[in-house]
Amino acid sequence: MNMSTFNETESSIDVCTAVFKGKKHARKNKPCQDACSTGISGDRWIVMTVADGVSSSPFAEEAASTAVKAVVAFWREFKTCFQGEEEISSVLRASMNYALMETDRISEGRREPYSFETTLLIVLVNRRKQEMYYSWAGDGGIYVVSKEGRVERLTDIQRDEEESVYTLSTGPEYWQTGSRDISDIRSILMVTDGISDIISMTDKDFRTARLFTNRKEDNSQENFREKCKKVLEAPPFMDMDDDAAIVLCTIGEMSSTSWKVEETVAKEERTVSHESSNKNADLGILSLIRGVFHSIKNSRRND
Repeated sequence: MNMSTFNETESSIDVCTAVFKGKKHARKNKPCQDACSTGISGDRWIVMTVADGVSSSPFAEEAASTAVKAVVAFWREFKTCFQGEEEISSVLRASMNYALMETDRISEGRREPYSFETTLLIVLVNRRKQEMYYSWAGDGGIYVVSKEGRVERLTDIQRDEEESVYTLSTGPEYWQTGSRDISDIRSILMVTDGISDIISMTDKDFRTARLFTNRKEDNSQENFREKCKKVLEAPPFMDMDDDAAIVLCTIGEMSSTSWKVEETVAKEERTVSHESSNKNADLGILSLIRGVFHSIKNSRRND
């Protein structure tokens, strides 16, 4: 798997991903239940997504893998033709709805029809417009690091009084969206809850997040994975048992004027097999369209 590089005139965005099986799942010989994927939208917004399958669900790894792939597939076909934060947020929610519909679809016929539970983080970035939009369901973390090194967490933790996480299937009323100007941003970090919980407990200013973003070495995918591995093996993460999915978006300066776009899916992510994929193509597009209008209708109704 290669790093995704999105080159623009005098500027670039590099995207690296890494997924690690946690110690707990390694001991029990269970698959990694976190996943991440990146791509590009129909009108060249960079798309990044992270998911954490709920361990109590017997198909958690499939739920996470299906959700991230569905989001990238949605935006690959969709252009951000809407204007303004409200309308883009509606389409973000629609992409979450599409991911939910896809996880529901692959659960049909299983003995546990409601077992495809996962959290979900989505980030859209446009370097030319200096904008990012994001959405989330659950307890993962999205952070931005300024050019001066200040760290800001953009997402809050969605759990109930008993500390049970709100998942994608909890419903649209729990899905959150937001936006951020990126003119002062050096990097964007997306992580699942095992990492974000430790970041929150370590310091109130989330400075620990910079351990994943301070990269002076070659910006290759393999170097990034090795760096993340070393970070997770040292304090304060060394005792973490949970799986981990990490996406790092670095905004830099380059002289290239060409675009190089590569969609990525982390190595540890399981490939979900869909029967009759060609037959499902039309169903997928129909679901996408329905998801857009359903989300926009709900958004306007809530207003």
